[in-house]
Amino acid sequence: MIVIRACLVLLLSFQVLSCSKGPDNSRVSVLNKVATDPAVSSPVNIVPHEATRKAQFTLRAESSILANGKFQWYINGELVESARSYSFSSNDLNKGDIVKAIVKKDEQEFISNEITIKNSPPEIEDAGFSPRIPRVNSVLQIKVKARDADNDIVSYSYEWSLNGNFAGEEDYLEATLKRGDNISISITPYDGDEPGKPLVLKSSVYNSLPVFSESSPSFKGDTYEYHVSASDPDNDLLTYSLLESPDGMTIDPSKGLIKWKVSHEDEGLYEIKVLVNDNHGGKIIVPFTTRIGFAQNGEQST
Repeated sequence: MIVIRACLVLLLSFQVLSCSKGPDNSRVSVLNKVATDPAVSSPVNIVPHEATRKAQFTLRAESSILANGKFQWYINGELVESARSYSFSSNDLNKGDIVKAIVKKDEQEFISNEITIKNSPPEIEDAGFSPRIPRVNSVLQIKVKARDADNDIVSYSYEWSLNGNFAGEEDYLEATLKRGDNISISITPYDGDEPGKPLVLKSSVYNSLPVFSESSPSFKGDTYEYHVSASDPDNDLLTYSLLESPDGMTIDPSKGLIKWKVSHEDEGLYEIKVLVNDNHGGKIIVPFTTRIGFAQNGEQST
């Protein structure tokens, strides 16, 4: 009987010793596990979860954790000494960096999730056609400028469309154009990791101005003649009219042939201006100077 009681005393003593509390590190262990085990949910979360190097980070947690807590932010495991708030941003972040935070409160450490800085896709800042106003004889090129937050080298892909039909993938368009054609191009920037947002430019082919060609005056008897020679890139029928001329001078409105019957009284220099009109909004003024003179034998000269 005495032996049995002694055994019971020993057993109870062992249970008491087993139940006695030492330092409880279980809470800290679980919190530390968050940093390496994504299956464990952290009471402190960094948002946004999808972030680029220009992101503004904020900690989310129960107010009891954040209130009067001490904040530490880390980039690739290195403490950022200047970051001591629940929000964080840095110009030193780069693509691939890992951001983490620790909140210290009442001798406990709350470790956040880790955020990996993602690629920033390139953005087109400015783009335009060259020449700015397309015409029938234009070889269209594209001038484009883009920026990349990660300072990656940016390349471009192009897709031209002419009147709704695919027309090429170069940075220029060399095609037979006519007035009124509709042109568009889709430009997509690419930084080696991912494409940026495409930009679409649209334009129409505009009317072309008539083109003047030099020619020489002549005389037929006492009649001065000068042919205003012009052509039109759009193959429009041109009309001609005198804007400034001496009395008696005429011009054929469809052929541009100037005629003027002269006499000795008409000797001298004359300023002449001819308007060439394609009747589609394209007009040019052809100015020239002519001299009327007579040789000793009485023949006219210019």
